Amino acid sequence: MNLVRVGHPARILPTVLEHSLDIITRTCDSGQIVADVRREMDETLAKISKTKKRSERRELYMHLKDLRKDYRARERKVLDQVMTGADVLISTLNGCGSKTMLKREFDVVIIDEATQALEAECWIALLKGKKAILAGDHLQLPPTVKTPVASPDKKKSSKDGLSLTTDLTTTLFDRLLGMYDTEKIKRMLVVQYRMHQKIMEFSSKELYENKLVADQSVASHVLSDLPDVSHSDDTDMPVVLIDTSDTGLGHEIEDEAQDGGEKSRANELEVDLAVKHVQSLLNDGLEQEHIGVITPYAYQVTHLIRAMREQWPAIEIGTVDGFQGREKEAIILSLVRSNDEGQVGFLAEKRRLNVAMTRPKRHLCVICDTETLSGVKSTKKNTMDGGFLRRWMDWLNEEADLRFSEQ
Repeated sequence: MNLVRVGHPARILPTVLEHSLDIITRTCDSGQIVADVRREMDETLAKISKTKKRSERRELYMHLKDLRKDYRARERKVLDQVMTGADVLISTLNGCGSKTMLKREFDVVIIDEATQALEAECWIALLKGKKAILAGDHLQLPPTVKTPVASPDKKKSSKDGLSLTTDLTTTLFDRLLGMYDTEKIKRMLVVQYRMHQKIMEFSSKELYENKLVADQSVASHVLSDLPDVSHSDDTDMPVVLIDTSDTGLGHEIEDEAQDGGEKSRANELEVDLAVKHVQSLLNDGLEQEHIGVITPYAYQVTHLIRAMREQWPAIEIGTVDGFQGREKEAIILSLVRSNDEGQVGFLAEKRRLNVAMTRPKRHLCVICDTETLSGVKSTKKNTMDGGFLRRWMDWLNEEADLRFSEQ
């Protein structure tokens, strides 16, 4: 299958650069001719700067004008040839509105991670297709919307089951589920090809009606199955819980430099434990590129980067939200909150927790204060469900390899 990725090379992952429109057009035979014209243009410009005779300069400028016209025509032709010859064009939603894609039409438009896209973005792509497939998980995080909360008033639609909201928080995916009989338009992909069956177990039971099935190729895979990775208590274990409650409560700190709103938080004890666990995995032979360290809090990301980046530059460190749609062989998850009041903030958002616990393929290490996180009230408000967090803590205590911070 001939795939072409449309977009600026600087914003494309190195692993797919060979499929980018820019690289393909530069390396194909027709692209070489365009490059030759470009070189001739550069040479002509150099001659112009060295020529003093007005008549010669005029002739060179006329030649340069012809070259530019030829260059633009050939470039457009190469772009059209490459894109027309592609079986699949891959682009961001906004990229579908670019000049390159302007007059393109498609038999099918597939929007991946549709539950993370604003509805307005989706329509940029959807208007180009005869048929649409939206793929996503509405039980994971929606798009980030920073505009003020809109008026609760809603405009009525002539379509049953649909209200037109006055803000951007409702995705097209959610609206479609509300408009139509889900049995007619919705298909659940029950077989997953990422996680060890133990890693997916809690999420499947709590959110997916216990329907998820791990494909045989991943159902029992662990880190020690990877080349050059030795067997150990870490690499043979799919889920590890490092509980910091044995040291007492109150390890979290606030970001005092942050103005207004709920402050971001960090936890130095969990940073130290994450460093130790990473070192242990590396000692067992795991490559840095296979490890991700994630946390719900940006302030904790700053502390983790400060502790790890210099010695382990290839380890990816980021927020849970920023890691949605991503995966690593091993994920270390720092949950940060540790206080006497049992305050957990947006950790009670079950969609965020669902993202966090489903990023690893073979190994999940959760570092947290289970006493704080188990003490949260189970009052539900929309997707904020403290009971979900408490039940996950109970599951980890029963099913994970339990360790304590002072072991």
